Amino acid sequence: MLLIAEINMKSQGRCRFLFLLCAVGATQTYSAAYQIFPTLAYNNAAMLNDVNKYTAMIGTTDIVEGMSYIGTNGPNFGKAVTETNTVLPYARMASRANDKWVMSFDVSHPLFANVSYPVTAFMSTAGTDAIIYDTNYSPKVSYQILDGLALGIGFDANNVSNSESNFGQPPELEAQNISQGWGYGWDAGLVFKLNEFNRLSFSYYSRIDFPRLKGTSTLGNKHQSDFSSNLVAPTTFTLNAMHQVTPEWSLSETARFVLWGQEKNLTLTNSVAGDVTIPLNYNDIWSLMLTTRYQFSERWAWEGLFEYQGNAQSIIYRPIVLPTTDLVIGGVMCDFSASSQWSAQVRYNYVYANTGIDQAGPPSRRGLVNRGRVNIGINIMDVGLTWKM
Repeated sequence: MLLIAEINMKSQGRCRFLFLLCAVGATQTYSAAYQIFPTLAYNNAAMLNDVNKYTAMIGTTDIVEGMSYIGTNGPNFGKAVTETNTVLPYARMASRANDKWVMSFDVSHPLFANVSYPVTAFMSTAGTDAIIYDTNYSPKVSYQILDGLALGIGFDANNVSNSESNFGQPPELEAQNISQGWGYGWDAGLVFKLNEFNRLSFSYYSRIDFPRLKGTSTLGNKHQSDFSSNLVAPTTFTLNAMHQVTPEWSLSETARFVLWGQEKNLTLTNSVAGDVTIPLNYNDIWSLMLTTRYQFSERWAWEGLFEYQGNAQSIIYRPIVLPTTDLVIGGVMCDFSASSQWSAQVRYNYVYANTGIDQAGPPSRRGLVNRGRVNIGINIMDVGLTWKM
């Protein structure tokens, strides 16, 4: 009770500053977590043209996210470690209406983050939890324009069921800022079949605004029930080339351009620290991925993946909680066909980053500097089951 009373007597400026340090981390996790697992997220609707009669797909992605920070938080130096485990189910139901039209309904998770440092960690005032659970519900349709050309379009309803941006207040209190909401957008794609062995595809996913994620903000005995924040899922362009080198071996190259530069500020309204506008200063990024697949037999196939994602933010803006930085991703997949209709896929991906932090406080708090390194290692196991007719 004595500590709570002390917090209430502190100036709003101090609370506002601590709140700002944590809140930056929550939005920056978007870029760091962008499509690090190969499910249905950002799928090209025109690719539905591959459906014969019916396709049903269900699966689950298990993400074990480990991070460690070694460095300073103001005058303190230390090490903090966190590990979380999240399971994300996904699904698709697709049906061919006739020789031209194919329709589907997809459930996927295009945006994700789950970082949770203990409130007792030495750097908890700079952030404890950065959590984003986002589910996309997307009806899609594909139309065969010509023999070698298909068009697809989809509607995207994104539900952020939980967005948390929390930080610690020593010794054991935690400021919690939790919100939820919906955002809406659309996507479109084209597939060009150049010949029997090569095809190109292009897709576009629109920017999705979450202008007012609504929730609560609490710190000690302070409580705001009308807290809200704004978030953005950025415009995403994808270009893919597929080559059938031999009957057994194929290659796929994918380039993505993500307009993170659209995200300039995070606005927090009616928080326990008042209204706060946080400059993000994001940059647009490129993501490059190479995939190779080999069909060993009628039943067994193997796939390997390597991806590099660019950095959307300079070192002075990166938070400790989950810094936006370059990511290197490697993975393998095994595809087993039990019959002509049933198949199972098992994927494993590993995401790695090791990046610097050099985040200084405002001029009035020159002694508060977060400076060190964050090591990120994410293990992703994906199991899926596919039925085709």
